[in-house]
Amino acid sequence: MKSKRVAVIVFLIVFAIGCFLAFWYRRISSGVLDSGNFQILQTEMIAPNRIAMLAQRSDDVALSGNTVFVVIGDHHYSTLELKRALHKSEPLFIADRAGLVIRWENPSELVIQCKDCGITKDRIEMQKAFDGDVAIRYVGFP
Repeated sequence: MKSKRVAVIVFLIVFAIGCFLAFWYRRISSGVLDSGNFQILQTEMIAPNRIAMLAQRSDDVALSGNTVFVVIGDHHYSTLELKRALHKSEPLFIADRAGLVIRWENPSELVIQCKDCGITKDRIEMQKAFDGDVAIRYVGFP
């Protein structure tokens, strides 16, 4: 009888620790705890429900510095939505320097252009070729 009680107590403790860790993992991976400043630098709308956004995450306190990224959404993202998009692998492009310009070539092709931005391959964290039915074309990159 005593061993059953100990097993139940151990199970409850392990379960509580697992729930606690899952809760914090979810908070960290969703970007809620990211204290950086998020702002949209440029938006390009091709249709009422398809908007490309060039955004920047800046943080003077963290060692990571600035992050520039491109996402596609069906509306203008709020600060919280930008945080979630960056942390949930939604961005099409992520780099650590500004100087980019985005434009729609047509409804199924987005152009991300480097105009003297100085971004080299080692500065690019993510670079997708497609996002669903949208092809991504990169212009002016080394």
